[in-house]
This record gives sequence, structure tokens and C-alpha cells, in this order.
Amino acid sequence: MFGFVFLFSYLVNAAVFNSGSMDYWNEAYEDSAFNMYWCDDEWPTPDYTDFFIIKYSGSGSSFNFGITLIKSRADERGWKDPNKIIHLGYHSQAKVTDLNNDGICEITAVKGSYGRKWGPNAGKSNIRRIFSVKKEKLVDITNEMPKERDLLYKNETEILIEEYKANNLYSSGYHPDQTSMSPALNFWYHIFAINPNAYGISLFNKYRTFTLSQKHAKEVEDALLKDGYWSEEFYKSHPLLSLQK
Repeated sequence: MFGFVFLFSYLVNAAVFNSGSMDYWNEAYEDSAFNMYWCDDEWPTPDYTDFFIIKYSGSGSSFNFGITLIKSRADERGWKDPNKIIHLGYHSQAKVTDLNNDGICEITAVKGSYGRKWGPNAGKSNIRRIFSVKKEKLVDITNEMPKERDLLYKNETEILIEEYKANNLYSSGYHPDQTSMSPALNFWYHIFAINPNAYGISLFNKYRTFTLSQKHAKEVEDALLKDGYWSEEFYKSHPLLSLQK
């Protein structure tokens, strides 16, 4: 079943080996492309260990990424059916990586945020998280890897702020009575979520062209606490509500 796993090109990302983004086996996989990934410090050998398959399908920006863990080891001939196939569900923009170079795979994927209430805005409602497989389930470990998380979000924040400065839709498209389709609210919710500290507030104060209504300020603060992006201590300081004074 998996004898073809030895026929692949590869890219190296930290200690992750993958099959390359242009490998297609349409006949066997019903017109769905997929990548195979190992997290190892050596080139995968015929005595291959566990690996992931990321299978994706869809069109345009509506891609679904199915994540499957293959628990297997080849026999003396180099062929063996998987000992176990563990389907870990579907996530957006799933990617296998080794963020801390310890030879253990992590998976980054994006999940929707409360910001989607104000419109999708080309991904500003999606926040990248870090996952790991524990007890055959995909578990969010973002806050267990603060160094890697902070670097991930720092890079994303810099890209988003540059986009914000160049896009009037995000910088001026705000009205205090808006309940949906507010790019500015969506954008800033995302920034606050990936910068859950005073830095996010400082960015808001530096670049904003409007003042949040009291209703929106409270709604955003409440959602950031409920979603787990703000600590209770930071929430109780009410950094957005205090800007109304």
C-alpha cells in the first residue's frame, strides 16, 4: 500500500523531510494532492518510522487540509502496511514542521477567531496555532512553546502592520455602530490576539485612526479573555476601555 513512499523528492525545513509540494498521485487519491513528512535527524531509510500525510483539496482559497499520522515500520523487504492510521481531522493551512529542532514534529495550522464576526477579510480572522499529537489526538500546545510562538507571531505582526499602513480599508473603515463587516475591528482583534500584552496596545495607539466605542472596546476585551489570548490580570487592567477616558 505504501511502497511508493521511497519515490520522493524532498525539501528540508529544520529536521523535517517532506515529499515536495508538486507530487500528485491522482489515480489512488481521487484527484487530491498530498505531501508526506518525516521529523527525523537523518534521511528516511527503508526502515522508516512514523510519518504524516497532509492531504488537501478544494479550489481557490477554500482549501481543506486533512492530517493523517501513519504509525508504521518497514519489514526486511522494505514493504509493510501501516500498523496504524490515525486521522487527526481537518485544519486550514496545515504544515508539518519542527519548530525547536528536537526531532519531534509539530503542526502549525490556523483556526478561526472571534474577529470573524466582523468579516473574513482575507485571513485576518484566522490565527496560527501550534499543535502536537498526544494520545492520538491533535492538541494545541501554542502556549507550551512561548519562544517559538512569539517568533511566529512577531513575524506575522510585522507583515500585517505593513499591510495596514498601506490599506485604508483597515485603517479608516470603522464606525462605532458596526456589528459586522468591519475590516478595522477584524484586523485589530487579530493583532491583539497574537500580541496579548502591552505591545499590541502600543501598536494600536501608534497606528489607529479612530477611537473604539465603549461597546466595541468591552466586546473585544471580553472576547480576548474568553478565547484565552489575554490573561485575566491583563484583562482586568482594561487597556482598551481605559482609552475612552
